[in-house]
Amino acid sequence: MNLQEILEYFAMMADLEEEERSRYLPLCSAAADDLQLQLLHPPDTDEQCRRVNRAAASLAFSRYCVIRSCAEGGDSYQVGDVRVANGKGAGAQEAYQCWRQARATLAGLLKDEEFVFSRVGI
Repeated sequence: MNLQEILEYFAMMADLEEEERSRYLPLCSAAADDLQLQLLHPPDTDEQCRRVNRAAASLAFSRYCVIRSCAEGGDSYQVGDVRVANGKGAGAQEAYQCWRQARATLAGLLKDEEFVFSRVGI
């Protein structure tokens, strides 16, 4: 995986300025490491490498959105019969869907850990 390419994709998704990017290098590196553990084998072609890099950036962006959502505080407040919700969690949910879509493009490259076949004894 190309960490610089992952960081560039991430910076584009997070709309970061050039000087802000290096701050998120550990987040992108962790996402790359986590995705690396899920790969069946290293990517064979440049196209596969780009897909893996984009998926790692999407994973980092999903985590970034969750962290931002948590750091920004409560989602709503209520006064009498009036309730105001700021919808901060919506961005994290959309970012997670982006990650799921990017992960789906790697279907042939990833270990299938979402399906388990086992026997139940009676």
